[in-house]
Amino acid sequence: MDDSVLFVGGWEVNLQAGIMGDGPRTARLEPRAMEVLVYLASKPDTVVSRKALEREVWRGALVGYDAVTSTRGEHLEN
Repeated sequence: MDDSVLFVGGWEVNLQAGIMGDGPRTARLEPRAMEVLVYLASKPDTVVSRKALEREVWRGALVGYDAVTSTRGEHLEN
């Protein structure tokens, strides 16, 4: 298994490139957004609290409420 690729639903996530796509659509994720995705994907069938997400992804940094909700990616044209 290739550790640089993760499948989430119908999306293929290239961890090294920071890109995810489902064929014709692709998006580049900010590094923090990729960390959030990888963390959530590592906890299938588990409800992850905001506190746990902040602790594990932001690793103790002071995090404003919008930091989690504004973590995003950008659509890439093919």
